[in-house]
Amino acid sequence: MNNRAIFALMTTLAISQTANASDDGFYVGVRLGGESLNSKLEVGTVSVNGTGTTGAIYGGYLGYFFPMGDSISLGMEAEYAKHDAQIEYKSSSSTRTIEFNKEYGANLRLNVDAYENVTFFGLAGINKAKIEGKASSGGKGDDKVRGTALGLGFEFKNESPIRLRFEYRYTKYKDVDFDPDVDVESTPKSHALTIGLHYYF
Repeated sequence: MNNRAIFALMTTLAISQTANASDDGFYVGVRLGGESLNSKLEVGTVSVNGTGTTGAIYGGYLGYFFPMGDSISLGMEAEYAKHDAQIEYKSSSSTRTIEFNKEYGANLRLNVDAYENVTFFGLAGINKAKIEGKASSGGKGDDKVRGTALGLGFEFKNESPIRLRFEYRYTKYKDVDFDPDVDVESTPKSHALTIGLHYYF
């Protein structure tokens, strides 16, 4: 079964029924998609703007929603993500690579029921990512940096406990510094589009 067939099947399951299920209690899910990374790099005394790349992002999440009214609920969510993206700087004498690795985060989510089987949401969160740096000269280093995230999206809901979620998220990370082994500083930002599928207990 190819990716288009899987996507069509998930969409059909999500919108096949029109009755709403309650957004309260625990849920667990997975998400996957793509992201665009861009960064200002400082290599020695040289500053480079707009360096970026694209790659995959995937992971899992666990959360709990509290109903706050007929159409509003507030959720808390913990998540793990794995990045498959890197930022590369090339000069005439060397190459320096910044690789994003695993990430842990916590989010607050606000759900608003807009239609009978569609819910819009906003999120705000914090996270910590492990980032590794490498230089063609053999130098290596790593850093754990904090980031802040803001996002918007929507999900399909029905009388089953399964939800299908579409999300855009912007994350800005603190300065990454690999001195002295790699001699590069970076201020990365991420724009990610993901699809999530989760199950309410």
